[in-house]
Amino acid sequence: MLAQEVKYESHSVEIDRCGKCAGIWLDKGEVETIMKIGDALEPVLEAEKAKAKEELDKLGDVSFASPSLIARFLGLFKKKG
Repeated sequence: MLAQEVKYESHSVEIDRCGKCAGIWLDKGEVETIMKIGDALEPVLEAEKAKAKEELDKLGDVSFASPSLIARFLGLFKKKG
């Protein structure tokens, strides 16, 4: 049996997991605590998604089939000097 602790702010849950079948066991009240952690993390995740969207919007319309994009990508691996 493996134990994994999930914590966020004042909330904490220890999830017991079987190393063979990957089944999990939760003690009484731990599902509710996991839901509280999820609710508390929702604004954090939304902020991260908004930040990622801003960064993607700055890139504009990018075609990943574009030869210039591939050339720029491959240029990252060129030896300098």
